[in-house]
Amino acid sequence: MPIIFTIFIFFCLWFSLESSRHSRESQKKYKEFLRREHEAALARKKDISHIDKIKIPNSLPLKESTDAYINMLQNDIRNLKTKDIINFTGYTNTDLKILYGADNIKYLSECDNNFTKLAVTLNKLASQLHKHNQIQDCKKILEYAVSINVDITHIYILLAHIYIDEKKPSKINSLIRKASNLNSSISNNIVTQLTDLKSAHC
Repeated sequence: MPIIFTIFIFFCLWFSLESSRHSRESQKKYKEFLRREHEAALARKKDISHIDKIKIPNSLPLKESTDAYINMLQNDIRNLKTKDIINFTGYTNTDLKILYGADNIKYLSECDNNFTKLAVTLNKLASQLHKHNQIQDCKKILEYAVSINVDITHIYILLAHIYIDEKKPSKINSLIRKASNLNSSISNNIVTQLTDLKSAHC
């Protein structure tokens, strides 16, 4: 009994210390969050005309298809051509307020939402084209997605598989470089998967 009691006391002390530590860390993070939110709320409106907007090129293979789903996805992309599109992957609304001013946040959020819609639609379209064995059109869609820094793992892996099927696995190197520079939490995961894929086929 004394041994069990002693272990129990030590466990209680350890638990109390850990709880206190986590509580201090949570309070610190919360205070930092409040500080940044306050800074963001006071940030003055800044000139955003210099921010590069993403253009959807006419060269994308958006062709009439017998597949209604492909047509719908292509129409979604065409509709986005008239929208302002900016890639703010990795930035929070608070970040954007601090960088560009709180008064710009609505417009910038719309631009970022348009980018998200474009990224998701490009991924779906490429998958559907690949399913229909339209490999060259699929490749063009994927390469465009990579060029605008879309951070969807499937896009990089599918394009890597196409390069492998074309007997050009060395082109995976460019995908690895591109993925490594993404401002995204999944950048390392994409790089790891691409590196493993390249190693298996080189």
